[in-house]
Amino acid sequence: MSTLGTAHDLAYSSQLAVGFIFLVSAATKLKHAKSVVGNVHAYELVPEVAEPVVAWGLVGAELYVAFALLTGWTQWDARFLALAVLGIFSTVVILVLRQKRRVPCGCFGEQNEEVSSRTVARLGLLITAASFATVAPQTRTIADILAEDSTPAVGYLLKIASVATALILLSAWMLELPQLLRAVQRSLARPPARPL
Repeated sequence: MSTLGTAHDLAYSSQLAVGFIFLVSAATKLKHAKSVVGNVHAYELVPEVAEPVVAWGLVGAELYVAFALLTGWTQWDARFLALAVLGIFSTVVILVLRQKRRVPCGCFGEQNEEVSSRTVARLGLLITAASFATVAPQTRTIADILAEDSTPAVGYLLKIASVATALILLSAWMLELPQLLRAVQRSLARPPARPL
């Protein structure tokens, strides 16, 4: 069993992190199923008759990518599909931002977050992680790892999952950093002098 810290292990952690994000994205879209087609409609990029097909096709692609990356089955194809889906999302988001339109992101099935530079940053982080996972050697499936020797394999998978979790938390923190810095600046700013 390889030790944590190799490029292969970091790529595997990236693969799991991307798979988890795709799973959360698809699950929240399924939870908010009524808004899935509406989110595609808001972008005004496909004919109205095709909106349900596009919307549910994207959810299906997200579910497939999540399953493949998390389990390791058909992961090689899923890595490239993940990059393709993220590339499509990025292109659409950049197009909307260039047109200065206010459109709900729909990234996680909800309509309360609009497309913004934060959306671009989130997609950039995901593309980076998915690219890193794609250029690394193909990872074995979870079943293959567990079949080798269950006790060390479970420890190995826990280490990989821990790094994947750390990658997700670090990325979330990085996305919130500008807001945190503004809050610190406001708290450190001197209050205005009161008249005597």
